Amino acid sequence: MRIPAADRAVVSREKVVAYLLNVDHPDGAGKARWLALAGFDASRPEELEQALKECVLSDQARLGRPSLFGTKYEMTHALRGPIGSVTVTSIWMVRIGESFPRLVTLIPERQS
Repeated sequence: MRIPAADRAVVSREKVVAYLLNVDHPDGAGKARWLALAGFDASRPEELEQALKECVLSDQARLGRPSLFGTKYEMTHALRGPIGSVTVTSIWMVRIGESFPRLVTLIPERQS
């Protein structure tokens, strides 16, 4: 399935810079190091934002875990960065009362 209104997906610059690409964040540091393998870094957050928006437009989603705040969707995809790609599962939510998805987080899909 496609995420509803994917063309209006929101990827917060603050979430990208302060969390996903922040190598000093207590919870986000591992994500930042994973994303750096593809060339994503905090000095060019728009590259990650754009890659996520391209994926939400083109990739298939599945329903995520139930939430009191809205409907969650999960997508596993390769994010193409400046120097390569990494596989992640991104979590999106259409909040109650809203009609567009927002990025909640992403989870690195490390190969074993």
